[in-house]
Amino acid sequence: MLLKTISRILVFAKPYRLSLIVSVIALFIVIGVNIYAPMLAREIIDNTAWTAQSAAVVVTLILAYLLRSIMQIVSNTLSHSASLYTCAQIQKSVYEHMQKLSRSFYADRQTGELMTRVTNDIDQVEELVSHALPDTVSNIILAVGIIIAMFFINAPLAAITLATILPVLTVGIFQKRVNQAFTRMFKEVEIQNTMLNENLQGIREIQLFNKQQDENERMGKAFFDVAKYGFRAIRWYSFLSPSIGFFTALGQVIVIAAGSYMVAAGNMTSGDVVAFLLYIALFYGPVSALSNTLETIQKAVAGASRAFEVLDHPITIDSGHIVANTLHGEIAFEDISFSYENSEMILDGLSLNVPAGQVVALIGATGAGKTTLLNLIIRLFDPQQGKVSIDGINIKEYTLESLRDNVSIISQDVFLFSGSIYDNIAYSKPGASREAVQSAAKSAAIHGFIVSLKNGYDTLIGEKGIKLSGGQRQRLAIARAFLRNSPILLLDEATSAVDEATEQEIRRSVVEGAKGKTIVIVTHRMASVSDADRVITIDNGRVVSDKQ
Repeated sequence: MLLKTISRILVFAKPYRLSLIVSVIALFIVIGVNIYAPMLAREIIDNTAWTAQSAAVVVTLILAYLLRSIMQIVSNTLSHSASLYTCAQIQKSVYEHMQKLSRSFYADRQTGELMTRVTNDIDQVEELVSHALPDTVSNIILAVGIIIAMFFINAPLAAITLATILPVLTVGIFQKRVNQAFTRMFKEVEIQNTMLNENLQGIREIQLFNKQQDENERMGKAFFDVAKYGFRAIRWYSFLSPSIGFFTALGQVIVIAAGSYMVAAGNMTSGDVVAFLLYIALFYGPVSALSNTLETIQKAVAGASRAFEVLDHPITIDSGHIVANTLHGEIAFEDISFSYENSEMILDGLSLNVPAGQVVALIGATGAGKTTLLNLIIRLFDPQQGKVSIDGINIKEYTLESLRDNVSIISQDVFLFSGSIYDNIAYSKPGASREAVQSAAKSAAIHGFIVSLKNGYDTLIGEKGIKLSGGQRQRLAIARAFLRNSPILLLDEATSAVDEATEQEIRRSVVEGAKGKTIVIVTHRMASVSDADRVITIDNGRVVSDKQ
């Protein structure tokens, strides 16, 4: 699992492999300097007579440290650059995949959860690519190189020194506890983000129902749960670092004591002892870093795995191969059965034919399946049985893009973006002229209101159009659909938020401006069916009445 996830991450890093390769080369140079520098220091100390050669060794040591600093800058810069772009590539891929998933996927998941997987979880990968993986390799190489150098200087003292390493390995138990705590903390962060996102979207209802205190307590508990598990991780980590620090100091004491004895016995030089001390300081660095990098790897792999779960979710709405340039608009439902996941049957063997250019009104009780029919036409879902055809061709054969280009839907639940009025209307037809946007707004009976605003069509409407009334938001959505000018127009309680006079004006505009188009209207208002060619009643997922 660990290696498989890391391999997938590295696939995303492939476009930036040159930066990673240069970064690793620079890192190896740093390792070489770290191993070689104590040898130069040893030579300086053991050379009791100051000579030109001594000066040359000092200059060499200074230049070596300068080279190390430069290589560290190169390595850090390039590795961070590659890791940041790798994370962006993963995020882009996950987001693009989410765009292709059916509504069933979103019905079972909270927005905050998905946001956490796309942002926080993938952000953990940055440390993996920039530090954890390169540092793990370099620290292992550095540790092996230091051991070889110490045995080269004095094998007995090297063996004594390495004996102090064994206790360090026992601190791995702390590392396991740290990882467990961080994993739980990430889960709590996901819960916190989900709750926060939901509360910010529902702030109006919270205030209207005087639930501020209840929500304050719920969110407060979520915040403190994150802090609690974060503290648990830090608590175990607090044992980890001092433990390694103690064994580092113990190793230095042993080297000083044993080294002094060997110097007195003539088995070592003072330079050898100094080199050993430098190697000891260097050696416990990689050991300590390996514990930290293992933690980083675990966190990054856990985060990446959660993001890859989304990326691996199967695409159930596959695009066909037929490009529908301009459809006539004949819609046929043939023996359609459909149910949402883990729910009862919504449509049960329904069959219905809507000729091109006909205005059809669908009526029936709430939950009868009217809106579901519209969702099937635009393939937000696919039926479990039967097929939907347009112009005699199964809509699964059309490319999703061309199918949806030929269908405009106006829903009761309107979603507007936080840009300007013009941007929101033109969203359905990028690059649309001002005249076209204004014409669509006039058809939706919203132009007069727009021009009365100080900034007119450039007025910013806030998140989800919060600065507008429900009726104004709905009319903007209607204008957006009119601008698209698709041959098939679906209205799902599209005028439920406007008054009767405005509804009549909009309905008149729809009928006049959409002549020759196929129009399917889902409504509870009987006034909305007056212009329909047919009124179809749906009950228990079947057509029970079809009146011309």
